[in-house]
Amino acid sequence: MTQHAVFLSYNSVDKAAVTEIAHRLRACAIEPWFDEWHVAAGDKWQPVIEKALTEARASVVFIGPSGVGPWQDEEMRVAIERRVREPGYRLVPVLLPGVTRSTHGVLPPFLANIRPVEFQSGFDEEPALRTLIAGIGGKPPGPPIAPAIAASSVTPDRKPPPRATRDSYLPSRAGSRTESRVYELTVHFERGEDTLDTRYYLPGSDAIASASRPWSTFEAPLGSIATALDTQPVASLQDLIDRHAGEWGAFLFDLLFGSAKQWEDVLRTLFHQPLPATRPNPPWAPVRLRIVARDEPLLLGLPWRLTA
Repeated sequence: MTQHAVFLSYNSVDKAAVTEIAHRLRACAIEPWFDEWHVAAGDKWQPVIEKALTEARASVVFIGPSGVGPWQDEEMRVAIERRVREPGYRLVPVLLPGVTRSTHGVLPPFLANIRPVEFQSGFDEEPALRTLIAGIGGKPPGPPIAPAIAASSVTPDRKPPPRATRDSYLPSRAGSRTESRVYELTVHFERGEDTLDTRYYLPGSDAIASASRPWSTFEAPLGSIATALDTQPVASLQDLIDRHAGEWGAFLFDLLFGSAKQWEDVLRTLFHQPLPATRPNPPWAPVRLRIVARDEPLLLGLPWRLTA
């Protein structure tokens, strides 16, 4: 994409709403061209807007209860003309709260046959934002996560053994992009005869992903960690954990999430970062991590916090 992936066209009365959505697009690695941010004081704004319209790979036309503004109408017509000339150019209508597709005459005729994105009550609606991001990239949004089996309903068969010295919460990292928000993820392990099955849950959802890996990959390292923890005097237990933080942390992260391809899918869903957003880093934000393990003592009481 070009430096500014999408041009935002709006009626000036809807500026506050569009500003909030622009911030959310940037948080998802979609760089918008927004006149409030990109027209310098003293510039002639018409040539700047014309240049932005011709360079952006997509345009979003916001329509609120007040309809299309005079200058917005000109921008919209340029975008419609580009869409006719350039098959790959994306033009996405967005209906702001207070406007629906059933509102009489809400969509100008040349936009009426294009599927719009609808923000029905606010601008933190994850399905609408996901649909908007997918539309800018020319991709379908895919199915939403259907609420069904709550992750909290999955419980361990017994408590961890005494070697558990810390809870399973991952602490927040300094400089985290979204420190004000804590995300929750349940990782459910189930040991088969020769496999370790792993399922991932968000609160109030079915499993968002699953994996099955050979148990032999993890058995010996887990046994070594468990023996070290169980035989260490309590007074020096923390020193032992600190000495092995890097080695054990990397192993436990691999145990939790597997390969980059596996954890990328899980973290995209957890952090609400669908494609085409850049791949989230594991320390993107604080995560409240809940570990559930059935019938396998080696998985209980481990220093999971090292995965931070």
